[in-house]
Amino acid sequence: DVGDDVSTEAPGLKLQLVDHVTGAFLKRKGGSLPQWVVRGTGLSLAAKADTKNDHIAGLRSRAVESVRELSKPEELFADGTFSPNQVGAVGYTLVNFMIKAGGGKKFVRFVRQLQNGTTVAASVKAVYAPTDLKQLAALYFRSIGGRGRK
Repeated sequence: DVGDDVSTEAPGLKLQLVDHVTGAFLKRKGGSLPQWVVRGTGLSLAAKADTKNDHIAGLRSRAVESVRELSKPEELFADGTFSPNQVGAVGYTLVNFMIKAGGGKKFVRFVRQLQNGTTVAASVKAVYAPTDLKQLAALYFRSIGGRGRK
């Protein structure tokens, strides 16, 4: 029982339900989806379903804290870079950034590429060309006001 009391630390049942159902939907086709894609997409959709959720409001600052420790910008996209406690915040802000940068259709194509077994780097190049991982990471860092180490 996770309860339904929403705070910056606790997302509440509605948000968690949408987040986890979305993750299951994404994983149904197989492929190797990074955890940031799964959690980020789930939280992005959940935020639309629960627009006044206090937990969502705190994710941006948590993402900034999490990415400050990166030694290379492209580490942002590697599965396992962030702890389970960090991956939701980073994934949420990164997915929203990618959707804004290229539109929802491009993000869907990006996810399909991953589901078909294409690497993250190759998927970014195929969908967000001429941008590569390093450039996309730099744009993301700028968009949230954070920086990875360089």
